Amino acid sequence: MNYALQEAKSGQWDLMILDELLNGYVLYPGLQQGVIKLLEEAGNVDLVLTGRPGPQEILARGELVTELGKISHPFDRGLSARKGIDY
Repeated sequence: MNYALQEAKSGQWDLMILDELLNGYVLYPGLQQGVIKLLEEAGNVDLVLTGRPGPQEILARGELVTELGKISHPFDRGLSARKGIDY
């Protein structure tokens, strides 16, 4: 998280996406506090953190928090994943 915080403070970026960060990784010792520090000290950069479930301590600091849910999926009709599209 130190690198992400350094990049956020550099002024080089308007947007940083930390994809799948919240998928259990923040449960590693010390990482959750690093994410909180990033959220508190990132400055003017917009941060997008994806993954679930995110710890409440992190979600509570988000300006916009959403949850995406499946309505329908091709797998429900027995269709397989397609090379080049789904993987």
